[in-house]
Amino acid sequence: MKVLVLGAGVVGVATAYYLWKNGHEVTVVDRQAGPGMETSFGNAGGICPSFAGPWAAPGMISRVLKLSLQSDSPIRFAPRPDPRQIAWVLQWMRNCTAQRFRANKLCMQRVAHYSYRCLREVLAQAPIHDFDFHAGGVLQLFRTRAELQLGRLSAQAVGESGVPWRLLDADQLAAVEPALVHGVAQVAGALH
Repeated sequence: MKVLVLGAGVVGVATAYYLWKNGHEVTVVDRQAGPGMETSFGNAGGICPSFAGPWAAPGMISRVLKLSLQSDSPIRFAPRPDPRQIAWVLQWMRNCTAQRFRANKLCMQRVAHYSYRCLREVLAQAPIHDFDFHAGGVLQLFRTRAELQLGRLSAQAVGESGVPWRLLDADQLAAVEPALVHGVAQVAGALH
């Protein structure tokens, strides 16, 4: 089958690769001169399957409400009621419990770790030499006790997926990342 993939970002290139691998004739087109020159270029670039987590989490309802009141907020609500938006917000709010967070985090972990295995297979078959890949883990900092508690909940779900983790206090954090010793922001703890 002949397939045309529109967009040479991460998703487009991955789609084209797997289609080609399954025997299809694939053409990728993009308005830029090379792959990954738009949205994929500006992405954070981290491949952190254990870091993937649901946006619906304990404490997020009040956080989103506070954010939505700020003039430069990334969250906007339509001025007139939209039944679909209201239904979505209510469903999201029902998922902002510790129990739903855990269940959703575990689902996301399965998808994220599957994607990570696929990436490792691609790298084993066609090594990419200018790919800055390392598997040293992710360090997530928490400024407040509430954030640290959510980090603990997240870590427990990650542990159920077979990923080793450690919650760190300030002294342990300094040992893992010495650059944070002289930081000006207070840190309640970290997840590594």
